[in-house]
Amino acid sequence: MCFTSTSQKFHECHLPCYPSEHSVNVALTDYLIKRGFLAADIEILFQRSRGNLEAPADIKTLLDGYGYDYNWAQEYSVQSAITSCRAENLSCINAAIFAYSMLGGFSDHTRTLLAIHRRDSQGVECGHVVALSEHEGKVYAFGKSNYPPLNRVYGPFDSRINAAKEFAKAYLSMQFTPLYFGFFDPEVFCPIDQLMSSPTSLNSLCDSMISNYQYAFDLPAEGL
Repeated sequence: MCFTSTSQKFHECHLPCYPSEHSVNVALTDYLIKRGFLAADIEILFQRSRGNLEAPADIKTLLDGYGYDYNWAQEYSVQSAITSCRAENLSCINAAIFAYSMLGGFSDHTRTLLAIHRRDSQGVECGHVVALSEHEGKVYAFGKSNYPPLNRVYGPFDSRINAAKEFAKAYLSMQFTPLYFGFFDPEVFCPIDQLMSSPTSLNSLCDSMISNYQYAFDLPAEGL
């Protein structure tokens, strides 16, 4: 496994007990309960992650357990982690915030958001957001997209910059042009309690990231 953490079966503890087939990280579930997740929400996480919540790598399986929100543009809403947990489908930014929030339960991992802006072959510009986890010099990406090449970008990478370059290569493979990118601590723009459990939309977070891209891709003729 690429990640390590202390885990144990859920038999007797101060939280509601779950069937022994669930493999969990107690520190993670403690963190989520303290941030407003209910026992029913934790059970949803188990179901979506196929019964495993031991390590950050399981967050990828968790996100894969949700469908993609193809209607995100018609009903645009940046959601808290709890709202996403209870949803059926996730947009890329909601999956990223969800993953970022889950990573908070692993104190030895550094987390951030990566946002990339691109232009497609029709000239339409749009962005993509993923959560990044860094531990012992290795970086992993957690996200969700309707484009398979983006979903295949996971890691490990030896730097956040190289993670961004892999997403740019994925865009180039689809004849899209990557334009800008940046790394963001969402808690600068939105308190963690709102990221975790706000019942209302957090759309201003997206606006803040778009206006604060830090880098532009300088593409040579042969690509990255």
